[in-house]
Amino acid sequence: DKRQRGNDDPNLSEETLRGGEQSKKYIFKRDEDVKISNYRICDVEHFSFIEGLLIKENKGSYKSIVAPITVRPLPIKKTVVNKIKELAPIFNKLTDRAARDREFMEKHIHQVAKADPFTGRLVEIYKKVLESGHEQQTYVGIHRSDYMFHGKEMVPQQVELNTIAAGYGALSTNAGRIHQTLMEAYEYTPQDKIMISEGITRVPYAMEKAHEAHGKGEVIIFLVQDQERNFGDQYFLQLQLMKKGIKVMRMTLDDMHTKATLNEDNDLVVTYNDKPCIVSFVYYRAAYTPDDYQKESDWEARLKIEMSSAIKCPPVAYQLIGTKYMQQIFTRPNVLERFLDPEEVKLVRSVFTGIYSLENKEIVQKVINTPQDYVMKPQREGGGNLIYGDKMKSMLQNLEEHPEHKDAYILMERIVPVPQQATIYAFGKSETSPCVSELGTYCTFVGNGNDEPLVNEYAGYLLRTKDARKEDGGVASGVAAFNSIYLVDDE
Repeated sequence: DKRQRGNDDPNLSEETLRGGEQSKKYIFKRDEDVKISNYRICDVEHFSFIEGLLIKENKGSYKSIVAPITVRPLPIKKTVVNKIKELAPIFNKLTDRAARDREFMEKHIHQVAKADPFTGRLVEIYKKVLESGHEQQTYVGIHRSDYMFHGKEMVPQQVELNTIAAGYGALSTNAGRIHQTLMEAYEYTPQDKIMISEGITRVPYAMEKAHEAHGKGEVIIFLVQDQERNFGDQYFLQLQLMKKGIKVMRMTLDDMHTKATLNEDNDLVVTYNDKPCIVSFVYYRAAYTPDDYQKESDWEARLKIEMSSAIKCPPVAYQLIGTKYMQQIFTRPNVLERFLDPEEVKLVRSVFTGIYSLENKEIVQKVINTPQDYVMKPQREGGGNLIYGDKMKSMLQNLEEHPEHKDAYILMERIVPVPQQATIYAFGKSETSPCVSELGTYCTFVGNGNDEPLVNEYAGYLLRTKDARKEDGGVASGVAAFNSIYLVDDE
């Protein structure tokens, strides 16, 4: 009985408790107006285990723990949600068309290659694949476009477009299910008010279509980091594929170097259950950071994959499109118009914030004078790379003496969200504080550049919330927590 568990909102009427007509007039209360009971905190942990919202305690650990999660969902207007859902296939289209435009790529990638050695190695692989004539024409993207909400009106503005290893597609679904269950149990919230992400099914759907598109491949490879902490998210996706009868293997770059070969048809071949199998599709959940390339053989493994007939997610061209330098290029006049229709351009520009090259001396001086209004970002993916405040000022001044490194970074106007009270449960403790949130939409794409795409769709969302006093950090570190959307009707 729900009322025996301890209702967190004592103001609900008896008619609402019975599910009568008053339940249709449910009003979502803010966190500061709801007393969170100890029963509820316990149930957050219990249901997180039940739904599989789990990460490894440490890298290499066998122990699983509950990933950080908010106790209650975040209210967001339906119009905001619908807008960023509408943008998902447009960003797919932009990424695909730009990545296939060799003239555009050649014009811009050499700049970032000069400044950042890691990206430079990716550019080398990109060029070798083109020169070889072995490029796989079917491209797959499992992207995530991340937004923050600016000001009181919560205007969505894009933080970045992740084109490789965009994780948490499955766990974000699980977080919504947890909130749906507990909000109904403790506040009698109608379940349809909690928006559940479709990531756990739509992301593997794109993989399934890529597997079919290959034609002769027998196995999908999840390319993963050694001692992966975010195991649960990956295994949920893998399980969806296995239910369809698709073979899946997990391999590292080192495994790929020592255990995979290319046959005479340039197929990537691995051993599955003592039998050689052709790889249809490689899904990168690694290879996005310099830390993943500890030795030269890791780069050789990456080149082997890219030169093969296996369909990649992402192909190296997509990974280059995801660099911060390219994000800055897309904000320049007349660039979007090269790839998108006028109405699409208008919609995309409406979520852009100011992004600048370090060659813009006027902007650099402005940043030095008012560093609180900007953030500095390196080209590479992964959390914990943002540069703020005095450190940013110092780096900008040093870069004036080493201008050859300027293209390794971009400057971005800070998006200023209005903090909202939230309670985060992380690592056995709950804490209530002013928080800010970031909403990402998964965008899946499968296409060959000529025919109508096999897949081009919105594929779920990831909502993360963190203490507003903390600058940078992700879910695994406990700085950010999973959240879900409580849909609010527009006034």
